[in-house]
Amino acid sequence: MTLSSIQKRFLFPIAIVGMFGMLFLAYCEFTNKMHGIEVDATSHAQSLSRLFSVSDALMEDEAKASMRLLKDTFGKQLGTADIQGKTVINGKTVPNLVLGTQAMTGNYEMVDKVTAVMGGTATLFVKDGNDFVRISTNVQIDNMGTRAVGTLLDPNGRAIPYLRSGKAFQGVVDILGSPYFTDYQPMFDAHGKVIGAWYVGYKVDIGVLREAVEQTHILQSGFAVVLDTNGKIRFVSENVLPDNIMPDKVMKVLQSTDGRWTLVRQDIPHWGFKVIVAYRRSEAVANSLAGIATSSALFAGLGLLLVTMMLLMLRHFVLKPLGDDPAKVVNLVQSISSGMLAEDRQSAKDGTIMAYILKMRGDLRNMLDQLSAQKKFLSTILESEPACVKVVAKDGKLLQMNRAGLLMLEAGGIEEVQQNGLLHYLLPEFRDAYAAMHQNICTGDTGRMEYQIRGSNGTMRWLDTQATPLVR
Repeated sequence: MTLSSIQKRFLFPIAIVGMFGMLFLAYCEFTNKMHGIEVDATSHAQSLSRLFSVSDALMEDEAKASMRLLKDTFGKQLGTADIQGKTVINGKTVPNLVLGTQAMTGNYEMVDKVTAVMGGTATLFVKDGNDFVRISTNVQIDNMGTRAVGTLLDPNGRAIPYLRSGKAFQGVVDILGSPYFTDYQPMFDAHGKVIGAWYVGYKVDIGVLREAVEQTHILQSGFAVVLDTNGKIRFVSENVLPDNIMPDKVMKVLQSTDGRWTLVRQDIPHWGFKVIVAYRRSEAVANSLAGIATSSALFAGLGLLLVTMMLLMLRHFVLKPLGDDPAKVVNLVQSISSGMLAEDRQSAKDGTIMAYILKMRGDLRNMLDQLSAQKKFLSTILESEPACVKVVAKDGKLLQMNRAGLLMLEAGGIEEVQQNGLLHYLLPEFRDAYAAMHQNICTGDTGRMEYQIRGSNGTMRWLDTQATPLVR
């Protein structure tokens, strides 16, 4: 029994299985960590999106209440909207919008009453061709309090397609460079024609939103960015600094398709904005690999301990009781079962299975030698017996006959008798009685019979036969 033999047949397969097991576990953990990073990025994006949505919810009810006050209360008090000729505001000629009999161009009383009660901003627009012009507003264009009258509603903005088709719009829009949560309602004349628009809005306090985005980052170089409706950067993580990732490079990252960056995108309802969380794939891979190094070492240690324990158990409960290499034990048992009992100088420690098997082989060899000697002895006695001695099978076939019997039958050998059959040598009148006696012997009785035979050379003889059954 050699250690190298055990290593080849036992340790090597276990090592292969263990190695593949560790690789599989490492792959699973690596995949889970990579998935965890992606889930973390998705969670950041969803959290920011929800934060923006919460801001919407807080201002939506206020905007609806302000619109009811502007349109359904103050507006209806003045009367039906109509266009009566032209007027000029800030040097721009526009249709003259009136509510009842009161011209609204440059009239700020109603919009200021609304904001005095509800806060926020309010505006009346007149439709001039496809444009909507501010004719009464408290939206300011500078820090001096200058009202934005005479300015146009952004022709490329989100609200104007709705107003042109006579539909209302609610959502966040950019007004003169600042985000507002707005409510736009089309203004109809008595004939149902769109002649202007009602507007109320609340400037979004972006301080909290900006801080939330700036505080968001993932891994070392990952970042979060918010793009407005025009695809421009509105907010970005604070780790995107001039000495780290230039803001202009952020757009290149967002537009990259080489797979070096993983991008998680989340739309912001009502805003038309997008939240994007980005992280380097190579950094995620490095982070995941670093995370599985410790666990891999632990698995390897446990595997080594397990193999060591299995080896000790193998030695104590298998190899030591066997007393030799298992392969040698198997080969020895197979050789014994094949009848190979010759001495081959194998030895084993007393008290082991191998020693017992070797002893059993020796005992079997001695037993066979004794049986062979006894057979030879009995054969000598049988051949020297002057009387005919024969062994007949149950079916009447001759199995054995001594030399004296062959001489009586004048046969050249036992093969000749077996070919002819015993009844061939009996005279016909004795054959049935002989066959009946044989059947009785086969059932366990003894028998005796006198009958006459004719040898192969024609010699006639009388035989006195005694028969007894052979029981195994």
